[in-house]
Amino acid sequence: MTVSFMGTQGFTWFVGKVEDNNDPARLGRVKVRCHGFHTSDRGELLTEHLPWATVLQPTNSAGTKGGGVAPVGIQIGTEVVGFFADGSVAQYPIIFGVLGGVNNTGPQGTLPPAALRDRLENPNPAEVAATDVTPGQLGLLTPEQFQEYKTVIGQRESNSNYSAENTLGYIGKYQFGIPALYEGGYINVKSAGPGRMKEVLNNNSTWTGKNGISSKQAWFSNGPEQERACDDYTIKNYRQLIRLNVLTPASSSRVVSGYLAVAHLLGPGGAARYKTTGTGTDAYGASGNQYFRIGYNSITDNQPKVT
Repeated sequence: MTVSFMGTQGFTWFVGKVEDNNDPARLGRVKVRCHGFHTSDRGELLTEHLPWATVLQPTNSAGTKGGGVAPVGIQIGTEVVGFFADGSVAQYPIIFGVLGGVNNTGPQGTLPPAALRDRLENPNPAEVAATDVTPGQLGLLTPEQFQEYKTVIGQRESNSNYSAENTLGYIGKYQFGIPALYEGGYINVKSAGPGRMKEVLNNNSTWTGKNGISSKQAWFSNGPEQERACDDYTIKNYRQLIRLNVLTPASSSRVVSGYLAVAHLLGPGGAARYKTTGTGTDAYGASGNQYFRIGYNSITDNQPKVT
């Protein structure tokens, strides 16, 4: 059986330039534009849409508030080296060093080390809590609302049919494809060529056997596992939407549900582009705008729906 989790799928590293060190969570994180991974066009990819990068600390640091060494020295314009803890997904950067050189970015927008240290030692609990979520605890989305969201997405994707398969090969109630199944640890293939998804998923050797799912038919016949997979996938999307500044811990439950629906259709990066440009469609022509309305309107409360 192939085991898939962080650390088993290769080492994805980067070199990049720091564009923001004003971490709202006061954890010493910075935003890095990683060469090759991110476009150099700031108009296409805004600084605020870059994920926050955690700074690796030495072993003489306790890594907790008030102890050890604070990772607060990195300035805007600094070139850094690091790796992605989530591999090719490239949404969880960790910095392990800086490259020496001349910083010609200028001081504008840079927090001095004393201010950075204050943010580290006095973290904002709401911002810190945003990255620690469990099913039914996605920001202001209640467990009941989370279930409302899932019900509507399942109906939209497959008419709530656990055995559904579309013409491109997306499968199950929530129409998972190769990327979502790989990230969930159910298959050992990251991607496939155009038109090959059905071929790949029909091959039993593709499946890892996680929680008894050793074939496409096993996936079809295990509704509870599909529900768990959707929970995990949605939580991961929520975390990435927070890192991309699409959502904040204070986002309303309707807005959270709306952008989760867009991320389900287009991925978190697509949801970020949709927020900025209002554009984005899938292979069938379904739009981010349509899915935002579906998610937004799935929540039962006293707020008016959007049309």
